[in-house]
Order: sequence, then C-alpha cells, then structure tokens
Amino acid sequence: MRDEIRQPNKIVWLIVGLIAVLIALSAVLAPSTPTKEPDPPFAVVLFVPPLLPEGFDAEKAHELLRKQPNDVETLVGLQSYYANKGDWSKALEVGEQIVMLPEGGDNVYAYLGIIYALVNLDRTDEVWNWLHSAFLRVHDGMGRAQLHRVHGDLHLIDYLTKGNAYKLQDAKREYESALKLWREAPLARANLACVLFRLGEGEKARQLVNEVLESKESTTREKAVATYWLAQIEESRGNKEVARQLYHKAKSMHPPSFVLRK
Repeated sequence: MRDEIRQPNKIVWLIVGLIAVLIALSAVLAPSTPTKEPDPPFAVVLFVPPLLPEGFDAEKAHELLRKQPNDVETLVGLQSYYANKGDWSKALEVGEQIVMLPEGGDNVYAYLGIIYALVNLDRTDEVWNWLHSAFLRVHDGMGRAQLHRVHGDLHLIDYLTKGNAYKLQDAKREYESALKLWREAPLARANLACVLFRLGEGEKARQLVNEVLESKESTTREKAVATYWLAQIEESRGNKEVARQLYHKAKSMHPPSFVLRK
C-alpha cells in the first residue's frame, strides 16, 4: 500500500524536474533581448581615415612613384594620405591600383582602404565583393583579424542605423573571430563590448572596454571608441552625469571618431 501511495509522488517530481530542465534550456537557447538604446550626444564613426605613416610626405611620395610606380609601401601611404584629406574617390583609385599589382594583391591595408572609401562614398553594396576578395587573398592572421573586425563593423552599422537586432549576433561572431586570430585587436575588442552590452552582457562588456583602455597597444582612437562604449554602459545604469563626462572625454580624445547626431 505504501508503494502505491509513493508512486504518484515520484511521477510528480519527475514531471517537475523535466519542466525545470526545459525552462533552463529555453533560457540558454533563447536569443538575448537587446538592451534599450542609449541616447548619446554624438554618434561614433567606425570608418575613419587610417593613421598616416610616420614622416609621410606626399610630394616625396609622388616623386618616388614617378621612378617606381609600383612601390606598394608608398602607394599605401598615398592611399591613407588621400583618405585623411577626405578625398575618398582618390583613395579608392589608389587602393584598386595596389591590389592589381602582383606585389600588392595580398596587402590588407589596401583592401581596408578600399572598404573604408566605399563606405564613406555611400557605396556599401560594393563592399561585400571586395571583402570576399580580401579573405581569399590575405592569409596572415593579423590581416585576416582586421578583415573580420571590419566585417563586424559593417553588421554593427546595420544594427545602429536600421535597428536590425539579428545583426548583433553577426557582429559578435566576426569580432570573436578577429580576437581568435589576433588576441589584442583593440577595435574588435572595444566593438565587441558594444555588442555584448546590447545583448545584456554588461559586465563582460565593461571588462573588454577596460582591457582596451589599460592596454599599452591601444591607440588614442581605439581608447576613444572604448570610452564612448563605456559611456553607454554607464548611461544604461542611470549614471547620466558620469556618462556625459565620458562622452565628452571620448570626443576630446579623438574628434574625427565622432559626429553630432542628426
């Protein structure tokens, strides 16, 4: 009789256990709900002109190219020079010239310059073919890491401008791929923090931002972007005055990386 009484209790507990397991699994497998968007005073510019090579002189570069028109290093410097002048069409032209050369076909900086130029010329539809070509021809780990980071940036822009939430997962995948190939990859690390914060992983995002800010390898531009994402994390926590200070600090660190929101 006791066994007959206890048997239903075992079944009940088994059902309760199964329900608990299913609830736990659904929590793990369900996509993260994006965090409410912050309201910063500035918008971040992900595709700013690259740094000019130290000591680069445009006149000397042109003079050298008259003698050695296929000098890849000089052409890459010239591409960066035009980008910094805001002449993206010319930067694109030089980039295309570089990758057509036998010596420049695998130059990741030429490809990055082309992609940056196309984005700034609002010709984003053309970016994907160039990105695909770059992945086929660039084989070194650090170079491929930068391509993954740019791929992530394109997905992040899509999310930030169009609100396509599924793009956050695409960006996350690309940034993580970049970090597997190049552990430092400061911009990939900073922008992954932006994505994780929006996916509800605020503490991990803060950790990544701090790693960028504390790294001796990070440039001023990379630290400025990390500071901007940190401001958004603070804003989401209700620390509006701290966030305001961080937004303005980020902009003062690297003004070209930020524009007033429309």
